[in-house]
Amino acid sequence: MELNDILIFVAGFAGAFGGLTALRALWRKRVVSGTISKAVRDNKVFDYLEYRQEEAEHLPACVQRYLQYSLPRGQPVIKNVWLHQKGRLKPRENTEWQVFKANEFIAAGHLAFVWNARIEMSHKMWKSAQLVYRKGSGNGLLRLTGGFTLYDMEGPEADVSILVRLLCEAVWCPSLFVPGAANITWEEIDENSAVATLS
Repeated sequence: MELNDILIFVAGFAGAFGGLTALRALWRKRVVSGTISKAVRDNKVFDYLEYRQEEAEHLPACVQRYLQYSLPRGQPVIKNVWLHQKGRLKPRENTEWQVFKANEFIAAGHLAFVWNARIEMSHKMWKSAQLVYRKGSGNGLLRLTGGFTLYDMEGPEADVSILVRLLCEAVWCPSLFVPGAANITWEEIDENSAVATLS
């Protein structure tokens, strides 16, 4: 095989890989966008447009206090939250910090969550990460340069772990804790703690 043939083969392979990577990234972006669109459509309509503190009178004291400070009387109900994030991640103790940018979506009335991130590894290499929770199912995906799958998480463990992540992120969307919003019931432990149960 001559040098020109090798160069043409390498260039063709690189072009095909680049095209495949771009197509896979575009496909994943459409999947994420479709998930968000479905979550917005499924998001239940609250019975009221402004939060009423009377709705929380039967809740544990600590939950009432949280809602009192995060949703003052007359506060419009927050149905959906969109966040744009940027920062640095350190995957392991002995690794370098990695810069990331992410978009996050939370639907208060439907317990839906999407986190879509791009994590820079070098000037030409990156990882894309997606966490999705919708209708009781969670999925986590990590890809190298948008193409090769490094990690694909689904099943009961993914459902629980991504739901926990959603509940941690729920401070951005306090309407999620409003009675009737997302089928959450509360049980008081003491004045400063309570257990949330999802049905």
